[in-house]
Amino acid sequence: MYSALRRCLHASTVAVDFSLELHCGALVTARTAVEKIGNSSIRFVQELWQNEQCCVQARTTVVTLDMETRKPIRVPDRERSLLAPYLIADAE
Repeated sequence: MYSALRRCLHASTVAVDFSLELHCGALVTARTAVEKIGNSSIRFVQELWQNEQCCVQARTTVVTLDMETRKPIRVPDRERSLLAPYLIADAE
């Protein structure tokens, strides 16, 4: 437990593509998946859907940091195991 308190996630990259307008008052569905688990980083993909069309797609890369040294550290095995079911099979 102590080791969990000594690390944090830092968003290093956020890229957002707006392909279609989202309309106020209409239902929006958000989807999130894990695109890649690297040595010290995790890349997530998020999508916003409306009327069965993907309107927004974002990619966010987070890096696991040691809070004392502020240096990247390996993504812990426990987090890898928890994220594995959400990993996209055909990701690059």
